[in-house]
Amino acid sequence: DHTIGGGRVRHYLLEKARVVSQHEGERNYHVFYHLCAGMSAELKARLNLSSPHNFHYLNQSGVYELLDTDGKPMCDEMQEFSRTQQSMTQMRLDAETQDQVWEILAGILHLGNVAFETVANKNAADGSKLAATSQATMEIVAGLFKWGYH
Repeated sequence: DHTIGGGRVRHYLLEKARVVSQHEGERNYHVFYHLCAGMSAELKARLNLSSPHNFHYLNQSGVYELLDTDGKPMCDEMQEFSRTQQSMTQMRLDAETQDQVWEILAGILHLGNVAFETVANKNAADGSKLAATSQATMEIVAGLFKWGYH
């Protein structure tokens, strides 16, 4: 019946900086690639997801797949997404909660594509504003995070 009967706490160091930048030869967190590869076309469309190549947080290092020494893929991203969904279901996360997780993760990816431009203001310190080219992306982010953005 998949009831949790016990547990053990392990400490993991999650590098927050990895979300926004990766070292050469490294990927971002695997779940982002699983999302881009494994979601249904309907869910991808609703979350405005596409190839990892289109997301700044995923395309900086140029590494999109985990390959072995022979250049063969080490994991099936679609299968891994399915396994993640199955695990969430087994942990009794309902479909609505799972959708909220996907929305947050997709929002993070889109947020990485938002650009700002410098504004020089003679009466105050220099600042920045949303680049005109990022308006549509910011609307996607706001929708995914349920912000009241206009």
